[in-house]
Amino acid sequence: MVEFIHSLTGSKMLVAEDRVEEYKAAGHKLAAKNSKANKKESAKETKAQTEESNEPAEEAEENTEE
Repeated sequence: MVEFIHSLTGSKMLVAEDRVEEYKAAGHKLAAKNSKANKKESAKETKAQTEESNEPAEEAEENTEE
């Protein structure tokens, strides 16, 4: 379970890990990054962002070689 802050009420809520993206898309925010449940989710996000940020750089390098 991942702890979120409801975007309208500001109350805390627990969300199943398989529905995290759905709640983010709805505008809800992850609760404190130091909570045990959110550390795992934050690590996943960081890894995904790192992978995404590396892809354009690799493509740019390929384009400059031509």
